[in-house]
Amino acid sequence: MHLSSEEDPTHFRTLSSHERPKPGTPVGIDAEFVALQQEELEIKADGSRSTLRPSLFGLARVSVLRGGRSLEASLSPSAPSSPVTPPTDSTEEDEDEFLPFIDDYIHIHTPIVDYLTAYSGIRPGDLSPSTSPHAATGRLVSLKTAYKKIWLLLNLGCIFVGHGLPKDLRTINIHVPRAQVVDTVQLYYIKARGRRLSLRFLSWYCLRQLVQTGMHDSVEDARMALRLWRKWQEFCDAGVADQVLADIYRRGRDVGYKVPLEESDAVRAEASAASPEKKDESEHDERKARDARPRVTTAAVMLEPAEAAALTAAAAAVRRRPVAGDGDVVDVSASAELSSHVML
Repeated sequence: MHLSSEEDPTHFRTLSSHERPKPGTPVGIDAEFVALQQEELEIKADGSRSTLRPSLFGLARVSVLRGGRSLEASLSPSAPSSPVTPPTDSTEEDEDEFLPFIDDYIHIHTPIVDYLTAYSGIRPGDLSPSTSPHAATGRLVSLKTAYKKIWLLLNLGCIFVGHGLPKDLRTINIHVPRAQVVDTVQLYYIKARGRRLSLRFLSWYCLRQLVQTGMHDSVEDARMALRLWRKWQEFCDAGVADQVLADIYRRGRDVGYKVPLEESDAVRAEASAASPEKKDESEHDERKARDARPRVTTAAVMLEPAEAAALTAAAAAVRRRPVAGDGDVVDVSASAELSSHVML
């Protein structure tokens, strides 16, 4: 998929040849879903419930962001809870760092019973070729195309960074080895406390940034997950990770693990002072934490054996191919093998 001239390159840009993913390349990812089937329950005479028909969810949007310079994976299968170490040789973000290179909306053919707009940010019309504003930019794609893009990044050895990511990947129906997953839910988690923290609360406490204040945005969530991962590494490098985590839970207990209204106003004021153009964003009502969003299952997408073999060979060819000239805009790389299968 190539950028149209109408798209703002500061908000989305495909990968250039020198950004070719390789083993250890971190990417931020978040996905949104719509309901294709509502759960049906049977309430028996004794008050017990049984599920007659489970909820069914379909992938509606997937966003993948640059995570920084390439690095070698440092996770080992024997220590899945140890995060991949982000680059720490610079405190400045690269110009393209955290910039999306995939932001696809999925053309869903089956009837949608609930767009879950408050949680997904998806509106009626977003997923139909005849009405979607994303169709003209080439960002309205089939479910299989979106699946192939993630599958390619997986086989190129990318590290997927997200919040509650295993749940999203299960719902998408794609298996990613634990060594290639950094889940910020698990990074900021004390098992003995028995409570996992929302992205909204962690972003407020650790980054002094408010997220999920208005219409939900998967790019925003993926970006905050990447920044929380970077911040966690700062805590680890300073030797204060355990103390910070204890402080986070202590503060969370005091405020019910929600952003206090007065603190929310203070952060909004800081953001408005730094970015006046974002002032209107603070007027939206707060939404529930994304962890409360129900997910049960989704429509499965499976690659045919021949497709899987071809994509695996293409990924291997990319890893062997020398880098093309700088400035060349490519899909995943300068590889003709990859672009013949899927355009990122």
